[in-house]
Order: sequence, then structure tokens, then C-alpha cells
Amino acid sequence: MNSIVREDAILKTLYLLFNEGYNSSHPDILIRKDLCEEAMRLCLLLTRNPQTNIPETSALLALMCLQASRFDTRLDGDGNIILLNTRSETVES
Repeated sequence: MNSIVREDAILKTLYLLFNEGYNSSHPDILIRKDLCEEAMRLCLLLTRNPQTNIPETSALLALMCLQASRFDTRLDGDGNIILLNTRSETVES
């Protein structure tokens, strides 16, 4: 039971780390790729360990990969956020 609670806490922490990078609270940097990449790296390490290679870990890593694939479509050339309803569909496909 304790290991399940710890795994859940670890996965939540990694999700929060990734989320802070994906939607940064820093006033000058909208996306902090360094935080996202670190969360993904740590999650990947968990998938390589037999004790933490559980479906939830793989699902979290998949979610992070999906969101990270959209980095370049979230900001314009000046680093400003591009709202979802104004994004070009051709950019995301």
C-alpha cells in the first residue's frame, strides 16, 4: 500500500513539474522547456524501473510527449501565446 501511495505522489509531482513548464508562472517565459524536459526525463527513468513501470507511468509519459509535441505551435515568432482558436490547423498536423 505504501509503495502505491508513493508512486502516486511521485507521478503527481512530475505532472506538476511538467505543467509548470508548459504553462509557466514566470512573467517573462510562457513555456519553460527545461522543466518539461526534466519531468519527461524523470518519468522515462520510472518506466525503465520494473517497480515503477506501471500503466500510470506510461500514460503520464505519453501525455507529456503529446503536450511537448505542441510546443512550437503555442508561441508565435515573438514568443507570444497563440490562442487555440487562432492557430492554423496546418501547423498542428
